[in-house]
Amino acid sequence: MPHVFQRAVFQRAATLAVVLGLLLTGLVTVGLATSMGRDHADQVDRATDALLAALHADLHALESSLIAMRDTATTQALAHPADHAVAHPVLHDWPIHTRELTTTLENGFAQGTIPLARAVALFRHVDRRALAAYENAISDRDGVEVTVHPIPTDRAYVVERVVPSEPNSSALGFDLASEPRRLLGIEGARDTGLITVSAAVELVVPDDPTAVILFVPTYRTGDIPPTVDARREEFVGGLLAAVEPAALIERGPADALGLDVQVWDLGPGAGGSIEPTLLVGDPSTATISSARLEVAGRTWEVRTAPTPAFARTNRWPVVALGVAGLLLTIVIAVLGHVLRTREASAQVQVEVRTADLRRSQAELEAANEELRRTDQSRTEFLVTVSHELRTPLTSIRGFASLLEHHSHELSEEDRKDFVGQLARGAESMSDLLQEVLEFARLEHEQPPPVTMDLDLERLLDDVIERLPFANRIDVTIDGSAPTASGDPVAVRRALHNVLDNAASYSPEDAPVHVRVRPAAGPDMIEIVVDDHGPGVAPDDRERVFQRFHRGHDAQAGTVAGTGIGLTLARAQLERMEGRIHLEDAPGGGARVVIGLPCAQVRAARVDEMAPLSP
Repeated sequence: MPHVFQRAVFQRAATLAVVLGLLLTGLVTVGLATSMGRDHADQVDRATDALLAALHADLHALESSLIAMRDTATTQALAHPADHAVAHPVLHDWPIHTRELTTTLENGFAQGTIPLARAVALFRHVDRRALAAYENAISDRDGVEVTVHPIPTDRAYVVERVVPSEPNSSALGFDLASEPRRLLGIEGARDTGLITVSAAVELVVPDDPTAVILFVPTYRTGDIPPTVDARREEFVGGLLAAVEPAALIERGPADALGLDVQVWDLGPGAGGSIEPTLLVGDPSTATISSARLEVAGRTWEVRTAPTPAFARTNRWPVVALGVAGLLLTIVIAVLGHVLRTREASAQVQVEVRTADLRRSQAELEAANEELRRTDQSRTEFLVTVSHELRTPLTSIRGFASLLEHHSHELSEEDRKDFVGQLARGAESMSDLLQEVLEFARLEHEQPPPVTMDLDLERLLDDVIERLPFANRIDVTIDGSAPTASGDPVAVRRALHNVLDNAASYSPEDAPVHVRVRPAAGPDMIEIVVDDHGPGVAPDDRERVFQRFHRGHDAQAGTVAGTGIGLTLARAQLERMEGRIHLEDAPGGGARVVIGLPCAQVRAARVDEMAPLSP
């Protein structure tokens, strides 16, 4: 009887063990399959981000190449006005050496320094009444019969040179104003002074491929006029680059990653339509990941879906886990009477290890996401810094070349002006590099700041007189304000960053108000800076102090900067027990409030902390 009872207990225990084993195996298998599915979706998102970064880098490289060529040729032409053909008045106001620039473009195509572009062309604004004179001037200058087609309106924009010339010669003489999408892109570049990109158009070549066109404006004076009306008056034409959207994807990592890619243009098209336009890809493919890219004033959306090659994953771990679980269950059933006493502790260990594994996996995913965000932020920071450095560097190169090769042809006034331009460009680069170096020091331990009494009126005068917009800043100092204490170098740098931000985000003729006043508490002095810009939303007032974060206007490319100025200002002020925060300005715009310790209060604290004499 005891043996029968023991067998019954054993059979029930074995059956329960088999059921529990099968259930546990199924749960773990399903969990693993679910986790693999999540990993697959994450891989698609990471592949999409990699593609977006590649597109951004290629487009930025193309824009930089076009701007550099335009600026170099414009500088040369303005330095040699006599080189223009006086016999052709209709060509006289064109501020670009067409011959030298054409050679530069041909060399760029031969050497691969003009990425993505299928063709690059020069186009000129020709008045309708000067059409016949223009055609004769081109024929006389280049020895080529050019007929403008179709008949231009009073605002014709005619293709004058195209590189490579042989496969694109049919575009010569084409009136860009005759097609609404091209005209919309040209007018956007003309009115803003920035590179713009058109909606999808068909190129004027035998195979009529679909492309988008980047327009680079040029003005009679070489510089970008300050107002829209002035820009319209001085606009003479510019460069255009035709890019086939498919070429963007072919250069990106999408093929290696095995993705089906769609690129949609969300910007306005012909007639102001806001319907999205498919530039690349199969519209019947159901996409699972998307990201947006700002391209020269337009918004593109990149949508991706995994191909079968990308989606194919190794299913053997799931099968092996199921088989192993089944065998383990059988072993447990056969040896249940031996392992019965250990089953509870083994189950606890499995659960603990499973929890540890899940926790480790969650921590690893979080760390990977943080690393991705950090890497993306650093990449954007490096792109921004390189762009900010390129502007003064281009100016320095241009004026240095003029002084080196044509100094004897320049008047004394021109030489002084060019030297001044070189000095301002060098000072701009020095300020930017100093800002980057100070940001790098934030990552390392620094010695305590040097604190001393500060003459805020003199310090403000010193900072303001170094700014190019000093005449727009007015300062009011409350006579009852006590003396501040702090590190003068750090305070000067923080004030420079705050005032530069205030002027950059305000209209060009708007003043910036600075007031020094006592704080609400007895231990602080406040420097209040009010601007007339768009202001900062309440939810965004802390984010602007985060590293690399930039406002909406800055991200759109209308305000220069690196995104670390306010980060440095807060770090420098907090090291000397100061503070900085944002409010709404009473007259609209943003108010930045800087708090500095009071010299008397700091001195009292030092006296309290000093050891007593024995």
